[in-house]
Amino acid sequence: MSIMKGPPRLCFLPGLGSLRKCTSQAKAPQPQESKSSKRVQCLDLDPQVKVAVDTKLFHPRKHPGIMRKKVDEIPNALSHAMEVLTEGRKKSDLSKAADSLRNQLWGRLLPPEKKDYTEKIKVERMKVLQAVQDSKLELDHETYEKVEEKVVTRRLKDIIHPWHPLGVSAETCLQYLLSRTPAEYCILHKVLSEIHMKDPTFHPNTLFDFGSGVASGYWAAKEVWQKSLKEVYNVDSNVEMNELACKILKLAKEPFSAESGIFFRQFLPVSTDRTYDLVISAFSLLELPSFKDRMDIVSQLWLKTEKYLVLIEDGTNAGYEAIMEARNLVSHLETPDKEDEIAEFHVFSPCPHDFLCPRMINDRTPCNFIISYRTPKFLEGKQHEKKHMYSYVVLKKAARPLSDPQWPRCVRGTLLRPEAVHLQICQSDGTLNNVMLQKKYNSRNAYRCAKRTLWGDCLPGNIVEQEVDK
Repeated sequence: MSIMKGPPRLCFLPGLGSLRKCTSQAKAPQPQESKSSKRVQCLDLDPQVKVAVDTKLFHPRKHPGIMRKKVDEIPNALSHAMEVLTEGRKKSDLSKAADSLRNQLWGRLLPPEKKDYTEKIKVERMKVLQAVQDSKLELDHETYEKVEEKVVTRRLKDIIHPWHPLGVSAETCLQYLLSRTPAEYCILHKVLSEIHMKDPTFHPNTLFDFGSGVASGYWAAKEVWQKSLKEVYNVDSNVEMNELACKILKLAKEPFSAESGIFFRQFLPVSTDRTYDLVISAFSLLELPSFKDRMDIVSQLWLKTEKYLVLIEDGTNAGYEAIMEARNLVSHLETPDKEDEIAEFHVFSPCPHDFLCPRMINDRTPCNFIISYRTPKFLEGKQHEKKHMYSYVVLKKAARPLSDPQWPRCVRGTLLRPEAVHLQICQSDGTLNNVMLQKKYNSRNAYRCAKRTLWGDCLPGNIVEQEVDK
């Protein structure tokens, strides 16, 4: 029998495994940690869209909320007419002049009103009086009045934006044709295409275009609705602009006689009984000299509207303000006197609601959209891609249908992050909402639809909040 030297090893002790097992079972139970929760935003797809995507009727990148139209240049006939009109002219000089006019128009502000002058004159006079008193100068009444007039006049030139109407010369009209027509045509085409997409049963027979310019509205409407137009009434106070529009139609071999139903006039018709299926005012409100003139024109255009009124301006603060003035005026004119009555109009686009624009309440930045367009190739030997921002509203002379889904509208650029999408949307309750849709909390197709929703598109559903575990 062998004798074990040294202390026995634990691994050789009998029953050690069962001892460990008993010891582990004898431990006191640990209390379970309570799981905290958080609320996340999710996209609840419209039921019809969900079924269509699930059955692969269309891909999420082409969901029905996408409002982008792939038109980024003017028609060939219009481009050819522009090239013929500029024959024999130095293209580099024309291009520079066109760029200068484009920048000038983009920087336009609303015309100052009489009250603006009155208030600022009062403030500046008080400043002059205070300066004279502080300097302890002894001036007689006549000298003081001369100093005051000179100083106040000089200061008013610095603080009040000088407003002037667009020039009426043939040269200015040609520069306008080159600088603005490509952008205006693409914007009009996009807005009118949106009407066609959301209301495919609408085929206008008559069109009224206020501030028609070179007839960009006619060209865009003709492209969208093909042969449905029977009468087009163009109004522009600039005779040179009307003549230029007629020359373009001649060169493009487009009929524009009274027999063909295309008219060019310098003033609005006296009769208010005649209405038109589609009424357009594109980049014209800022050409009017006062707030009263703008409101008079908008009210007259609304009276002439049978179905749709389209108002478009540059996407600047001034352009946005002019659009909101017109929108609020129509809303005021059509608001029923009694609570149980239904307004016979609604904002068709871009807003999914008829309330006051939330941007006027929240951040005071313009609600605008962006479009890409290509410049004519003949002007600089090659096409350049440019962008233009615009503000617009489409008003429909009918109550909002119950079938209108009122999908949220994306009103700023989409931010794509790893596993998340950030959107700023305008909702049917008249509020702005910054949403973050995370991939792990949204269904696969809902997240893919959200990723493809860009500035100007609609989210095909509603944003809901859900409570999930952290």
